[in-house]
Amino acid sequence: MLSNKVLEWMNKTGFPLEMKTALSFRKQSFDVYQSHYYKDFESDKSREIDVLALHIDQNSTGIVDIAYVMECKASKKPWVVLKGDTLSDSYHRLNSFCIASDAGREAFADKLVNGELSYIRDYTEKSKYAGYDFRQAMGGDHDPAYGAAVGVIKACLGYIKDRTCNMPDRLCYCFPVIVVDSPLFECSLNQDGELELQEVQRSCFQFSSYHPERVSTTVTVITKSELDKFSSEAEMVAESIRHEFAAKERELFEKLCKRT
Repeated sequence: MLSNKVLEWMNKTGFPLEMKTALSFRKQSFDVYQSHYYKDFESDKSREIDVLALHIDQNSTGIVDIAYVMECKASKKPWVVLKGDTLSDSYHRLNSFCIASDAGREAFADKLVNGELSYIRDYTEKSKYAGYDFRQAMGGDHDPAYGAAVGVIKACLGYIKDRTCNMPDRLCYCFPVIVVDSPLFECSLNQDGELELQEVQRSCFQFSSYHPERVSTTVTVITKSELDKFSSEAEMVAESIRHEFAAKERELFEKLCKRT
């Protein structure tokens, strides 16, 4: 039957992984957009990101804006995150936590400097265990891992620029994520100086690129079996961010009302 042939073709594409990713986030408090287009301000062209999940809160003023930007990579080849030593305490907490708007970064820095960071402090600590590189194993000269990382970073930047162009005071916090449907490994040296592989369902790595300014952040990588657990935790992270900056949101909202 023709329908069976179409299903067979569909299962060989990346669409099932994208659909499962979107469904997982829809189960939480997220508005989800698939095949979402954003403006690449470097090339002045439209580009596509697989899944965009926006956290929703019925009581929100829209000033605090939280998004998960996800690139889905369907492949039979495994993926590897290379890991070294734990990052020192001097690592940049906000840059490692997410990509933020200027106002979002300022609000975060104010709380951190004043020792008032409470709701999201534990989440910012996790980035110190990030790896330093991400690769697809057994590939050729073209490495889709790098392209995926650049893609989610650009999409985060495009989203933030779009959301702040008419409201620069908006507190945007954007999380870049890569979802894979083949095995994921972490690679490091053991105490004997030999390579050691450990299969995991979730990992993350530090990544820097220029757009045109240098952007550094932590990119999370998850397997499809980790989706529901990750989306549930994403909901908790988003709620924690809203609690963290509730007072700042009220302040900015009152300021906005006075202007209008």
